[in-house]
Amino acid sequence: MNYATTDLKQILKDLNTFYDVDSVGDDVDLFAKGLLDSLILIQFVMAIENHYKIQIRNQDINYESFKTFSKIKTMLKSNYAS
Repeated sequence: MNYATTDLKQILKDLNTFYDVDSVGDDVDLFAKGLLDSLILIQFVMAIENHYKIQIRNQDINYESFKTFSKIKTMLKSNYAS
């Protein structure tokens, strides 16, 4: 499965319309930038699951795995490639 940054950005944009998600680089800390917090992270995970039709395991939902778009893609490719 292709886990593209553009898809992840669109999913996050749908949750976070007040921030210009498109201007955020792949290696920018999403928590430090204020794009993710604990509540939005759970909503983001659920939206990713719905978009890609996958079930993300609880152990994969953590700060390190969701820190940047690059880390999210790496985690998804490593654990949910079909």
